[in-house]
Formats: sequence, structure tokens, C-alpha cells
Amino acid sequence: MFNTNLVHNILNLFGLVLGALLTVDWSGLGMSDVTAAKVAASVLLLSNVIKVTINLTRDGAKGILQPQPPVAANDSRAAADTKAAA
Repeated sequence: MFNTNLVHNILNLFGLVLGALLTVDWSGLGMSDVTAAKVAASVLLLSNVIKVTINLTRDGAKGILQPQPPVAANDSRAAADTKAAA
């Protein structure tokens, strides 16, 4: 099965790295400020288009508006021991 959550997380990480790179001077790479802004805007736009497409494909248009289901709790042994001790 295709792991859409992994794709979302990779795109989010890529956006984080791109945002960090935008804080430095891109002129060393031969880009002007305008070119760097256009590159960043294009990448972030593409990232969001991919995410919306994944959501539409996975959940349908109606699924995008529904609340996200709760995440299952991590019932590790350490957490169980802590609850028992309380």
C-alpha cells in the first residue's frame, strides 16, 4: 500500500529545508533575490498541489472536510507502568 503519510512528511521536511535555505544569501549560487523567490514559491506551490492531490485521491473531496480521526495512543509498557504507579 502506498504510504501517503510518508510523502506528506517528506514534502514537509523539504519545505522546512527550503525555508532554511531562503534565510541565507543565494547570490553565491548565482541567483538573484527575485529568482530565488520564484524558485521557492514554485517548489512550495508544487508541494501543496501534490499534498492536495494525494488527499483528494485517498479521501475524496468529502474526506478533506471531515475531521481527522484520533490517533491511537501509544500503550507501551513504560506508559502502562506509569499509569499503574499513579
